[in-house]
Amino acid sequence: MLRADVIGPGAGQPVLESTAFSEIEIGVAAQPETVLRGMRRLDDYRVVRPLKQRTTLEAEGWTLAQPVAGFGLAGCLKRGLPSAGAEEPVLQAVFTDGLTHVSVFVESYQPQRHGEELLARQGATATVTRRRGEHWITAVGDVPPATLELFVVALERRR
Repeated sequence: MLRADVIGPGAGQPVLESTAFSEIEIGVAAQPETVLRGMRRLDDYRVVRPLKQRTTLEAEGWTLAQPVAGFGLAGCLKRGLPSAGAEEPVLQAVFTDGLTHVSVFVESYQPQRHGEELLARQGATATVTRRRGEHWITAVGDVPPATLELFVVALERRR
C-alpha cells in the first residue's frame, strides 16, 4: 500500500484524511536493533506490566448488537493495573477493517474520575467517551468520530 484515503460515509463524500508514502525502499533489511536500543534504556523508570487476560465480549456480558460495516472483532482483553490503584480490570475490544483499528474500552463509571462525555480529535486519532448506565465507554481510533459513535451506540450490556 502506498496511499490510504478515509472517505465520508456516503457516496461522493470528500476525502477526510489521506496518508501516503513519498519515498519507499524495497528490499532493505530490517534493523530492529536501532529501535530497540533506545527502548532498553530504563534508568529512572519503573517497569510495570499490566495484567492481561484474553476474553470475549459475550463472556463479559456485552455484545455489539449492530456490526459496524467493514469492521470485525480482532480480539478482546481484560486489562488491569493493580499497582496504579485500579480495582477492577478494564475490558478492551479491538476491531479492525484490515487497515486501521478501533479500541473500545469498558469500565465501571466513577463520577470522581470520569468527567463529561466528549468527542475529541487530535490529528488522525478520534476519541468518543459516553456513560452507559453504570459503565463508562471510551472508543479510540484513526477513524472519523461518527464511526466511533457507531461502536458506542451498538455496544449493549446483556447481563
